Amino acid sequence: MINLLKGGIAYADKITTVSPGYASELLTELGAHGLHESYRRRQRDLIGILNGCDYNQWNPETDSLIPDNFSPQDRSGKRNCKAHLQQRMELPVEASKPVYGLVSRLAEQKGFAYLIPALWHFLNEDVQVVLLGSGDIETSNQLHELTRYFPHKCRFHQGFDNSLAHEIEAGSDFFLMPSLFEPCGLNQIYSLKYGTLPIVRNVGGL
Repeated sequence: MINLLKGGIAYADKITTVSPGYASELLTELGAHGLHESYRRRQRDLIGILNGCDYNQWNPETDSLIPDNFSPQDRSGKRNCKAHLQQRMELPVEASKPVYGLVSRLAEQKGFAYLIPALWHFLNEDVQVVLLGSGDIETSNQLHELTRYFPHKCRFHQGFDNSLAHEIEAGSDFFLMPSLFEPCGLNQIYSLKYGTLPIVRNVGGL
């Protein structure tokens, strides 16, 4: 029953993780999955350094995977990206309709157990939701069911598609990231760069 991470915590000179928020969570019983006492003993040497991302890959001013580039000074390209995303996902092309995007692994950690029931209510509003992800089959089936019930409001693409991930970040107005736990995460950082407001749970790096 040797735990190598526990040994590392005990003997490392410093202990780091991917965000200050997650570093705080590691001091709690719930957040540390049984290692909270080890982290508390080394609290003075524990620090969270927030993840970054590769802005050569994720930059709306230079991104070659989106139909139009844009910047904080000239955001007209974002409107074009939104219209292209709506068209690609076979949704009504309406500039005034808010688009909510999600790019995620389909896993329990990502909060689908309560996101999907919420979407059944939310999609009765005048909104559009675009979802991209792969993983748990049952979650995938539930997202396909949402698409069948709300064909003019909801679209789910099963699998990983890097170009579509970029288009969702660029073309959405809001980004959904309701993780149960998230040591840091990257999509919320991409979203901020693309002027897409992330809606997240107050956990970890979020």
